[in-house]
Amino acid sequence: LLIVRTLVVVVIEPRLADPHHLGMPGERDDALQRDVRLMRRLVRTDESAISVVGWTMGLVDGSGLAAITVDVAAGADPEEVEAAVCEELARFIAEGPDEAEMEAVIADTERSWLSALASLEHRADHIGHHAMLTGDADYINSFVDRIKAITPGQVRSAAQAWLAPDARAVVRYLADAEAEV
Repeated sequence: LLIVRTLVVVVIEPRLADPHHLGMPGERDDALQRDVRLMRRLVRTDESAISVVGWTMGLVDGSGLAAITVDVAAGADPEEVEAAVCEELARFIAEGPDEAEMEAVIADTERSWLSALASLEHRADHIGHHAMLTGDADYINSFVDRIKAITPGQVRSAAQAWLAPDARAVVRYLADAEAEV
């Protein structure tokens, strides 16, 4: 069995101060997908990955789920890539985001939120989702303001409390070199 493609999924449980902002179940999180630190480190600098994608899922009772999927480059060691993801998470926990990262995430979150509310079906889904999870059907109207009010210090505190690389689960997908990919 030859490894031609490996996906490393690091799953963490981010119980943030207000976890219901994480969006609809299964919704791709553009802020995670464009994570500057992981993209810069794994794709651009180390060239150990082809892509990095993230998503989040807000759950009932204040818990949530986040996943980071890394498409490991041919010839790269999946264990080294996993270690690099954990190093970047640890660095984020220690340092928190800088102002540029905060601005990028807020702008991207606002764009994706407004895009998600563009169709009546999605708007209805979000209203129902937040009515069930938070008891606040009007949540969709205050979401962007809530995100803009979050400070880098609050993000760092939440990361320190809830993003533990040691609390991860990893799934690796191995493709046979002779199989059609």
